[in-house]
Amino acid sequence: MEEIDAKIIQSVWRSSDIDWSFSPSIGSSGGLLSIWDTTQFEVTDRLVNRYWISLKGTFLSINFECVLINIYNPCTPSAREGVWAEIFDHWKANPKPFLIAGDFNDILSSTERGSSQVSQCSIDNFQKFVQDLQLMEIASSTRGFTWFRRNSKSLLDRLFVNPEWLTTFPSLNVSLLQRGLSDHCPLLILSKDKNWGPKPFRFQNCWLTDPRCLKIIKEAWSNSASLPICDKLKATKSNLKKWNHEEFGNIDFMIAKLEASIQNFDTIANERDLDEDELNRRQAEQSELWTWMKRREVYWAQNSRIRWLKDGDRNTKFFHTIATHKRRKNTIASIEVEGRLIEEPEKINRKQELSLKRYSQKKV
Repeated sequence: MEEIDAKIIQSVWRSSDIDWSFSPSIGSSGGLLSIWDTTQFEVTDRLVNRYWISLKGTFLSINFECVLINIYNPCTPSAREGVWAEIFDHWKANPKPFLIAGDFNDILSSTERGSSQVSQCSIDNFQKFVQDLQLMEIASSTRGFTWFRRNSKSLLDRLFVNPEWLTTFPSLNVSLLQRGLSDHCPLLILSKDKNWGPKPFRFQNCWLTDPRCLKIIKEAWSNSASLPICDKLKATKSNLKKWNHEEFGNIDFMIAKLEASIQNFDTIANERDLDEDELNRRQAEQSELWTWMKRREVYWAQNSRIRWLKDGDRNTKFFHTIATHKRRKNTIASIEVEGRLIEEPEKINRKQELSLKRYSQKKV
C-alpha cells in the first residue's frame, strides 16, 4: 500500500490506545507497517526507511529500554548490503538492546534454501551483520522454511535479539503461523512465563567465599549424626537455604546497596574532606563490594557451566547470557502423550515424575 490512514489502522487493531509508523510501498513492491499499544510501549524516537522501521522506546511495566526494528529487505545482494550498513550505524548511535524481526530476504547457510542457487558472498555479508551487532537468533521450534513458491523454499523470516533481551525475557520464543494466501509464514513472537513450581536445590559455589557456610554445614552434619545419610543431607540443605535467604542475601541487591553507599561518600567528598571514620567506612565498603562482585562472577560461572574461563575473569555478562541460553534450550515447553499435546507445567512435571518412577522400577 502506498498510503495508510487511521481508518485502515483501526481495521487492523481496534483500539484507541495505539500509534503506528508506516513506510509506503513503491507500486506493489515493499511496504512496512509497525503498530504498538501506547499503554504498554512508549516510543521516544522513530526512524522510517524504505526497507526498515526503527522504534526506540520503553516497555513501561518493566522499564525496559530497547530498539525494535521491523525489516523487509530488498531482493538484490547489493541493496541488502546497504541495509546492513544503515542498521549497523543506527545500532552504534543507539546503544540499546536491539530486536530485529521480519523478512531478511537472505540466508545464513546454504541449508536454509531448498535449492543450490545460493550466493556465498551474500551469506557472508549476512553472517557478518549478525556478528557485528552481537545478535542471537531466536529460532522457531519447528525450524522450518518460512517462504514457499512452487518447489522453491527458504528460511527468510526470522527474529534476532541482543543478549540483554534474554535476561529480561528468558522465555522469548517464536512460532510459525499458517501462511494462508501469502508466500511467507507469519512469525508470532511471545514471552510467556510459566510457573514450574519449586526450583530444585543447588549448592552454590559462591557460598564458599563466606566462612559462615562451612560452619553451617559442620553444625548441621554434627546435629544429625545419628540420622541416615539421606536425612543428614536434607538437614544440611534446609539450613543452607535458610541461611542463604536470611543472612547471605541477594547478590545483586548487596552490590547495588554498596555502590549506592560508596557513591554517597563520593558526593560528600565533593563538598568537603571525609573524616577518618568516613574514609575507613568507604574503604571497608569498597572491599566488601569487591567480595560481592567476585561472588556474582562465581555464581554465573557455575550456572553457565562454562569451564574454559577462570572464575576471576571479569565477564559476568557473558556467563549470564550463556546460563540464560542454556535454560532456554533445556526447558521442556510441551510433551506429546498418546497423540495429545500437554503444555501445562504441573501436568508436564507429573508425567516426568511418572516416567522416572517407571524407569527406576525397570532398573530394579
